[in-house]
Amino acid sequence: MKVLWLCSWYPNRYIFHNGFFVRRQAEAVARFVDVATLHAVEKTSEILLPNGSKQENTEGGDFEIDINKKTHFEVLVYFPKSNNPFSKFINQFRAYQKGYSLIKREWGTPNLVHLNVIVSAGIYALFLHFFRRIPFVITEHSSMYRIETGVFMQSNWLFKALVRTCVKKAKAVIALSPFYASTMQQHGLKNRFFYVPNVVDTDLFSIKNDGNWGEIDGVTSSQPVNFSPTLPPQYLATKTLEKFDKIPKIIHLIHVSGLHDAIKNVSGILKSVQLLSEKRQDFILDIIGDPFEQPPYLALIKHLNIGKFVRFHNYLPIEQVAEKVRNADIFVLFSRFEGLPCVILEAMSAGLPVVATETGGISDWITEGSGRLVKSEDEADLANALDFMMTHLSDFDAAQIRKKIVETCSYQAVGQAITEVYNNVSSPRISQSNTD
Repeated sequence: MKVLWLCSWYPNRYIFHNGFFVRRQAEAVARFVDVATLHAVEKTSEILLPNGSKQENTEGGDFEIDINKKTHFEVLVYFPKSNNPFSKFINQFRAYQKGYSLIKREWGTPNLVHLNVIVSAGIYALFLHFFRRIPFVITEHSSMYRIETGVFMQSNWLFKALVRTCVKKAKAVIALSPFYASTMQQHGLKNRFFYVPNVVDTDLFSIKNDGNWGEIDGVTSSQPVNFSPTLPPQYLATKTLEKFDKIPKIIHLIHVSGLHDAIKNVSGILKSVQLLSEKRQDFILDIIGDPFEQPPYLALIKHLNIGKFVRFHNYLPIEQVAEKVRNADIFVLFSRFEGLPCVILEAMSAGLPVVATETGGISDWITEGSGRLVKSEDEADLANALDFMMTHLSDFDAAQIRKKIVETCSYQAVGQAITEVYNNVSSPRISQSNTD
């Protein structure tokens, strides 16, 4: 079976982390069927580099095509930027046409199209459906259907018509969770729903073999322990790691996100840290994310006087993120709304308990054995939950936390689950029930 993935979100030269989870799912499915991915990208004035910095884009205004065949047949088409909406639409459609022609010529004609995120690749999925008679399924990752965002409800009729037509004509819709499906169904978007979570590299996000009891900021056994304000004053610089059995553990908290406060409520996390610091001082929080979002948080840290408890890091390669997660003890997410964040699944794959807000599909994954759920916007609740988890850290079983992720979110599990959806919709019974 040949399956063409039409992707509205996908990593590209302008935004390296855009839809990284889509690429991972494609790589997972490519283990079972022949996959090609196609993404059309408008050229921008700036390029976001993996380290979070930006550089000016000096490329010309022509169409460009990048091809990668490392794990599957991957095609990205870059089209000229236009401030005119109609011209932008034409350029984007031409980009998909150019990409599809190349894929058809070098890879072959797909038996099925897998549309990942309806807006905006859905237009081309409908084109292939009506004019090339290629059936399609949908995976939707967008949070625009959430009542809290108001995006779908406030959209114009043309936008809604595109979404409704795509859902109606699709053979099936894959949602990350029943909650995700319900956000679509509440707008009258009806179809047969399957549930497949995001992919986690369970080999990369693994459990650290040894704990970090007595470990302070990466000090090795040959180094003296520098005095830390988080430690009782009796442990001075003259102490060495030979005495670590008498030094209390510094508990490492970690948060990873794009740091957009309207969604992730990072400022709320910092206020909770201030409350937590009034109860205990045996912890430090690492925050990894967009450097351009950090300045207001740095000012807030100074205002709250919690600088010794918080460290910020810019975007890091996935291998370095995994290393920091493995060396942490608790993952923290205080979002105002969410779907199914990959960062939570990755943390659990590394055996970390999670404290997160009771929003979206998170409650399907976090139980008393794997963490605590707190109320959104309730900073005191977050501080209390962290205090409880830090006190009872030994009660959480890392192997059990990881087990669920391996069974449901590994490359093998996700690839097989999506392939089963393909086989399901290709059966005569399903095909007949979804005919136009």
